[in-house]
Amino acid sequence: MLLGEDTLVKIIVRNTGQKLITHLGEQQFQWSVLIDTEPAQLRKEIKKVIYHLHPTFPNKDVVKTKESEGFMLKAHGWGGSS
Repeated sequence: MLLGEDTLVKIIVRNTGQKLITHLGEQQFQWSVLIDTEPAQLRKEIKKVIYHLHPTFPNKDVVKTKESEGFMLKAHGWGGSS
């Protein structure tokens, strides 16, 4: 896809989150994040997305390459929401 110099492209980051209570009564969160674009066909031009997570995650840098899934990352962990 060849874009003109004045072409505006939107990269949209979408996310979901849900608070979970474990069987031990601990609070955790299940969440996901994915990428969309406008125009939509531009997403096919993206080869990979690298997510840089908080240092408390064991795998801090996660690479996603499945464009068909919006480069979705799903995870869960402890923490708080604001």
